[in-house]
Amino acid sequence: FEFWLYYQLAQQVKSNKLTLQYTTKYKPIQDDLLSESTWQKSKPKILKTLPYTHIKTTSKNLIAEIKKENQQLFQIVNNSITNGQNPNVIVTRADKGGSKWRLKPLEEENPPNDSIFEKLPKRSIVDVMQFVDKQIYFTEVFDSITPRGAKHARSPDYILAGILANALRLGTDAMGSLSDLNIHSLLSVEKGCLRMETLTAALKVIHDHTIELPIFNAWNIDGVGHGSLDGMKIPSQLAHNKAQPSPKYFNMGVGLSSYSLILNHFPLAGKLIGANEYEGHFAFELSQFQNAATHLLQLISTDKHGVNSINFLLFYLVDKLFAPRIPKPHNETLWGFRLSGESNQCLLKPSKFFNEELGNLEWDRVQHVAASILTGDANASVIINKLASSRYTGKTKRAFIQLNNILKTNFILRYIHDLQFQHTIERSLNRGENFNRLYRAIALLNKGQLRGRSEVEMMIWDACTRLLAAIIQYYNTLILNNFYEKATDRQVREFLLRASPTAWAHINLLGHYQFYGNQVQTIWRWIKGLRFQDCVNFG
Repeated sequence: FEFWLYYQLAQQVKSNKLTLQYTTKYKPIQDDLLSESTWQKSKPKILKTLPYTHIKTTSKNLIAEIKKENQQLFQIVNNSITNGQNPNVIVTRADKGGSKWRLKPLEEENPPNDSIFEKLPKRSIVDVMQFVDKQIYFTEVFDSITPRGAKHARSPDYILAGILANALRLGTDAMGSLSDLNIHSLLSVEKGCLRMETLTAALKVIHDHTIELPIFNAWNIDGVGHGSLDGMKIPSQLAHNKAQPSPKYFNMGVGLSSYSLILNHFPLAGKLIGANEYEGHFAFELSQFQNAATHLLQLISTDKHGVNSINFLLFYLVDKLFAPRIPKPHNETLWGFRLSGESNQCLLKPSKFFNEELGNLEWDRVQHVAASILTGDANASVIINKLASSRYTGKTKRAFIQLNNILKTNFILRYIHDLQFQHTIERSLNRGENFNRLYRAIALLNKGQLRGRSEVEMMIWDACTRLLAAIIQYYNTLILNNFYEKATDRQVREFLLRASPTAWAHINLLGHYQFYGNQVQTIWRWIKGLRFQDCVNFG
């Protein structure tokens, strides 16, 4: 009976029927939000400060807009299939009579062309890091918290060496024996300068300079800032709260998941989450709050792991389109609105229907939850984790889910109808996969394990790897941008835009790291003198 009682308590806590006031995860959801009195008193003022249109509208207008789009899309998609105008939909006879459908698999597009970099001379990673620092001075943000008298407290070479040691999974001790730097000064700089605040600031400096290059905007997919979210599992040497077992990825070991937001090949933001945590619960937080440059995003794509029961609605409320890859849309449940005289002869028709009365009644609560997240009064991932949990129940959650399912249906219908839209999603996700390959190529020593003794140390190692990846990408982008600005032929420019800056064949990541005596000032002259015809056989 005692064990049964404990089991029941655990189930009631998980379903939020029993709450624990002094916890983060299991306290009542209303304790995380703006207080009810503040919301009712200042609702117009709070909504006015938010730069989004959909969260400010009335429930009547919002539902009418979604309803109109839903009805039009069902009609357009069914008509195109019936008239044979959508060859991507394969219609077959069902076993029990009637018809069933599925999408044709997408044809693989040509991978990014990296032949441009294969013919370039190999350079040491130290040369590349020093060159990029001389161009944009990103090491200036690494202010030291060590005493003023500490040696090399702000030496760029020691900062670069600390970043490189952690990114490669060498560790500072090993870097001291493999470089021409003093190991004691290296340890001092690592402790005083390499923090999450400084690493994030350095990454932002690189982003800001990259965005200013003409080729960056030219990398937009169909003229739109189309980002992607993707995670990869990383093993860890030590177990702690975040580093958890996952036999599928780590066998008998433990590890974490490195979740990245990619825009035009570059990592805008990243977050370490537990291997047992669901990626979709962090998608909104990562794309909305981690980097000021996220305002460039208009579409965000993920794989199936980025989808949960409320993400479509959350992104819609901030005027962004959530566009995940749907591997089997024919298995998805389609939602719609009950209509008089509705035809049952259509191939695609809703099997569930939106409750407009519930949506109107709960719209104020939906706004309350969303506004609390957007103003920073509530932690996005905590609220999303609670609302998306299958055990959590309530009217507000039902309204969230039904609005989300209608928006998801509208997306699926567009996904089915528009082959080009499917390809743009694949292209965006492929850029995220390319970044993950670069990340793994950098973290190639000691099985790529994060070796920190705590969660903060592991976050620093992960951030160092992202920063080194961004440095390599910026170096490659300068080369591609040099060709792009000189090119006058349209075909040459299109060829260059198919090249990816996520390449490392021309960069030597291993060896003895020499920081003194490098002639990095000659690299810029070399880039300026490069000719496109000398690097690739084009014709």
